[in-house]
Amino acid sequence: MAYVPILSGRKGEFEALSKLRGTQVGDVLPIIEVMAGGRGTTADVREFITRSRKFLPPGLSIGVDLDRLEAGTGDPLDPLREISDALDNFCTPVRPVIRPRADPTLLPGLRHAAELNGGHWIARLGRDGGDPAGSDVEALAADTGLFIEGCDLIIELREIMSADGLRHAESVVRAVGHWVRRYSWNSVTVAAGSMPASISKLPKNQPTLLQRHEATLRLRTRDLGYQFGDYGIGHPRPLPPAGGHPIPSLRYTADEGWWIYRWAKHGKGYDSFGDLCATLMSNDHWPPEGAGFSWGDAELAERTRGDRGFGDATKWIAWGTSHHLAFILSRL
Repeated sequence: MAYVPILSGRKGEFEALSKLRGTQVGDVLPIIEVMAGGRGTTADVREFITRSRKFLPPGLSIGVDLDRLEAGTGDPLDPLREISDALDNFCTPVRPVIRPRADPTLLPGLRHAAELNGGHWIARLGRDGGDPAGSDVEALAADTGLFIEGCDLIIELREIMSADGLRHAESVVRAVGHWVRRYSWNSVTVAAGSMPASISKLPKNQPTLLQRHEATLRLRTRDLGYQFGDYGIGHPRPLPPAGGHPIPSLRYTADEGWWIYRWAKHGKGYDSFGDLCATLMSNDHWPPEGAGFSWGDAELAERTRGDRGFGDATKWIAWGTSHHLAFILSRL
């Protein structure tokens, strides 16, 4: 059974994926969104290819989602064909992500990417509002000429921020079962998230516990046999990067929920991140394996020494995501 993290293509997330252990690579199917950088599709696609070649471990299959791209002057006619061809040469199988009402001009590239990878493709249903419907997949299969047997179905519940939201999410997951069971999918994943869009209002200099409603949803619907998906340590609809100089922070996954760490600065630098890490390591949610639990945990332990630097927002995302990936895989 694979774990499906849906990631927004940030550099820190790519670095975390690069540190997956060899035994973990086959258990993860990350969906990576190609983000618009304001320079047009050509530049954004090339940046995505460059990061993928630099960071992704050989043999790691990924889903590629173009929905956030913005077209610009001189853009390639077929961005997904360009991505899938480039990464196929680097032993990175690409599964194209398709949504209902996809841009018809993208369908040839989607079909080409799927055919490069044994006919595998990914359908994301529910993300754009409304409950997932089997008729959407049937329409996608008809438009692309692809077979449902090669489809990895993603049922997205988006954000679950309350007990009421959790109850609704469970009812949706059980309701769609009547049409999900009619088809022979390659896999079925339920994806949801409960990380708030911003943590800037949470207290400083103490860990704050937030509920991981998606984990509770997983436990309540385990009888259905679906795979687990989430949004890493991010919100389902990521905001643009904040400007300025953020205070040291960390989003740390545990059985009981998210532990959010925000530490006030000592002057202009990030040296208080060392204090943050020391507090983390003194708490019960620090794993019994300690620094050996993941690459991210090893890096966090190093920050307490004070001679390795304290990172920045990109590194904090990388270290938190690395721990999160290892944690989820250890629980599935």
